[in-house]
Amino acid sequence: ISEDELQIIARVNDQETIKNLVVGGMGISIISEKAAHNFLMEKRLLSFELPQAFSERSLYLIYRKNYLLPSYVKEFLTFIGQSKL
Repeated sequence: ISEDELQIIARVNDQETIKNLVVGGMGISIISEKAAHNFLMEKRLLSFELPQAFSERSLYLIYRKNYLLPSYVKEFLTFIGQSKL
């Protein structure tokens, strides 16, 4: 479905607001299971697993160029597989 075919009534970036709008009947949303956990446990929301082909996303790690990174940050970068240090 293209974005032009959707009836977008709002764009919201705050996850708590999104969950409350969905609970209030404003529509549906795609958010992480972790973000929805409390509402799911309280049975305020329903969750549906996305097909595997649609459920992947890319996450990016950014940090300031030429910044001297603390050792714990370097350790974290090594842990997640970031090779450019």
